[in-house]
Amino acid sequence: MVRVKTRSVFLVVWVSVVTAWFARPGTSTAFDFDCLSTGAGASLTTFEKPGPQKVARRWREMPRWQLDLRSLGPEYPPGSVKNRGPAESICFTSDNLLVVTFSRMDDLTTVRGSAERSPAQPSRLRALFVDGVTGQVRNTREWSIRSGDGSIVPTTAGNFLLFAPDHLALYSSDLQPLKDMPLPPAGFESESGPAVRHSPSGKSILLVYRADASNREGGYVDRSHYDFVWIDSKNLAVVRAWRENGWENTWHGPELINTLGGYAGSISDSEMVRGLGGAIILRKFDGPWRLVCYLQPYCGEPQFVDNRTLLMYLHQVPRALGENTIGLLSTDGKLQFKQQIGYKAGDRLGPAEVSADGRRFALLVYREEGELDIADYHLRSPHLVLRSVMVYDIPGRHWVYAVEADNKHNRIRITSRGPLLLPKLALSPDGCLLAILSDGLIEVYQLPAPRPESPSSTHADR
Repeated sequence: MVRVKTRSVFLVVWVSVVTAWFARPGTSTAFDFDCLSTGAGASLTTFEKPGPQKVARRWREMPRWQLDLRSLGPEYPPGSVKNRGPAESICFTSDNLLVVTFSRMDDLTTVRGSAERSPAQPSRLRALFVDGVTGQVRNTREWSIRSGDGSIVPTTAGNFLLFAPDHLALYSSDLQPLKDMPLPPAGFESESGPAVRHSPSGKSILLVYRADASNREGGYVDRSHYDFVWIDSKNLAVVRAWRENGWENTWHGPELINTLGGYAGSISDSEMVRGLGGAIILRKFDGPWRLVCYLQPYCGEPQFVDNRTLLMYLHQVPRALGENTIGLLSTDGKLQFKQQIGYKAGDRLGPAEVSADGRRFALLVYREEGELDIADYHLRSPHLVLRSVMVYDIPGRHWVYAVEADNKHNRIRITSRGPLLLPKLALSPDGCLLAILSDGLIEVYQLPAPRPESPSSTHADR
């Protein structure tokens, strides 16, 4: 009896010590091996010198490196609700190169009154190219955008596309221009800039132009027509182009599914997918829709993670509205994985970011909170509380990393002005680095190396 009690006490003490060790500040809740063989000295130095301005960290774990954009100069103002900078997007163009983009009006310093400014004014897109291993700024570039907004789209072999409403430009990994394409292509109509979609691999780009021909007699019938342009990003060549009318129902099966022309959701290298609240349909770019999922609890809102796999957002109890569960569905309709992540009434999942090789995705878990006003049933002083960023490995079927939020600095106020400013996420193409952008601070975390896939499980078309 004495021996049993002694062993029990020893076991309790051992578990307490291990728990305290992993719960200490600065200890990652993540896993085993680094993807990169580079030593930690440079990244630690980068972390210890984030810049002259102190920043409130939102995450408890120690990053490989962090970069305070506000320390780079006055042209990188701090991000806030009042000033929606500095960064608008963040992505990896290669395994070790991170790109942050900023958009500015050309005349912010030259025009005195806001009344003199026009929504169609020229703007500038500035890109900051940062070494993904060390956090050092490698290069900066700036482009003039004559109308509308611009963006950078990663493609293949470290190349990237500069998108502007009037042209596409292909650049090499060393920032050399390779090819330019005027937009819209000859013979296409456009009343505004196109909707732009790109596949997770970056091999395919889909542009959708809308020409308005609305029903002048009123009603809800969409009389517009839509021009689709499928582009191979490797050589910036048009693979196929076609037109659809908004009033045409392109679904011809017996199921009660109604989908009109002109829709462009998530795409792969050759297909597009659409969720219809109880059904998922998929089609080749200019082919007919086919049914993938119908009247199943897991028929949620889908997006491609590779050419054969869909990531779905759906809801499960206790939340009746909003997504708190994810699932993986093959394009032949087979459910591969499903897991509920949020269990409280306000839990929500942010948009997923996918690695270009299709192996991993990362998503943000947060909660909407506030004081409930029973009189008119709305939240007073609404705010978002960050919980964690989670990374899932698809071939391994397990979560490989989790960055937990710091309870002291994880609150984001909700205002009626502008879009919701959730932290931005990015995964390197090989899934080895995770970047988080929040309030002008970039933090990059090194993830465990993917395990080698068996020959039978390798997807040739990822």
